[in-house]
Amino acid sequence: MIESYIEKIKQMSEEDLLGYSELFRNSCNNIPVCNVVSNDGKSYKYIPLPVTDGPMKKEDLDATGIVLGRALLDLNIDLENTWAITEADRGGGLVLSALQKFTGINIHWLNWYDEATVNAFMGDFVTDEMTPAFAMGSSLRPGLYLPAHIRETFQKSGVILIDDVLSTGTTIVTIKSILDRAGIVLKAIVCAAEKIDYGGIDKLKNSFPFIPVVTMAKIRIREFTEEEKFYYTSNRNFIGMSEISGDKKTPYYIR
Repeated sequence: MIESYIEKIKQMSEEDLLGYSELFRNSCNNIPVCNVVSNDGKSYKYIPLPVTDGPMKKEDLDATGIVLGRALLDLNIDLENTWAITEADRGGGLVLSALQKFTGINIHWLNWYDEATVNAFMGDFVTDEMTPAFAMGSSLRPGLYLPAHIRETFQKSGVILIDDVLSTGTTIVTIKSILDRAGIVLKAIVCAAEKIDYGGIDKLKNSFPFIPVVTMAKIRIREFTEEEKFYYTSNRNFIGMSEISGDKKTPYYIR
């Protein structure tokens, strides 16, 4: 079954791929950017992209599976014997599902647990047979649950890490360190969109320069036009608009 999926994407023309990319890129364009203040008082610029926050049209989401699947094939990654993984939250799961729909790749959701939960599972009242296999993360992410049979499968096959949006890259660096400790090879990082104002791509390339990073849409923050100022600046939390950047003649980017 997977062979038929892969062959169909292999035969797709560059023109068709670019058309799919434009569908997704257009969904990420001209979105009001918000100034968000976190609990610790720090502020940051947030773009509420449809792939993360909704609503997401079916054809736009399908485009991510088609184009990103082709990018992985062009990287000569064996999709029949590789697993695709993502965090069990919001947009990454949508992109992962789309990728499976159009390539047939095996998929797995990563589940994080807080420190108290990890310690509870590792307590004396749990037998060796019952204890989940936790790979410890960082202060950002205390624990990742990898059951023994999943860990062994990943160790044999290697994985592709899927995310909806690349921002600062901190979470991806954390996951990579956990995979390293678990003896799992990361073959590629795939993000539907990249927020170029956040420096995430540089962080990934500096942290592990030999792992390819694939994205479909480069998004930057631009200032309001005069007409937009009249509409949006009545709310001080709106600070700009999203804008598609990068070479629009290519369906995806590999760095």
